[in-house]
Amino acid sequence: MPTENTGYIQFGVAPDKMSLDIPDVVVEFAHATVPQVEYTPNAENEIISQELGRERVDADTLPLGTLDAEMWWAIGRWLRENGPRFWMRYFDHNVGEWTVAEYYCTARQCTPVVYEGGKPAQYTDCVLSLLDAGGSYAGA
Repeated sequence: MPTENTGYIQFGVAPDKMSLDIPDVVVEFAHATVPQVEYTPNAENEIISQELGRERVDADTLPLGTLDAEMWWAIGRWLRENGPRFWMRYFDHNVGEWTVAEYYCTARQCTPVVYEGGKPAQYTDCVLSLLDAGGSYAGA
């Protein structure tokens, strides 16, 4: 694990190999923890339940707000080089701890707003669409 957190969020190819720091620009990263539970009533109509695997973080989007072009392109290049399935280190607001979990990026979107020399210099409404891929790592 990195010895110092230089970004609010970090991406890596493995739980202990974070290689891209996302700056402190995240507008709103909603954290809804969803337990994976199977349940059914028994003969006395009492609910019998069993947790299946780990709780999943319901994080459909990772809004990054406004980024300079170099940062947005760095994220795109990182995903192209390492693939859409990655590990992400972030602060879990539900339990007050840094955590590492596996995600899959299904889409990226942004809006160019500032141009310099004919190419974008800044983007706004930067968003990554994510799926919780199910992996978790306790050594965050």
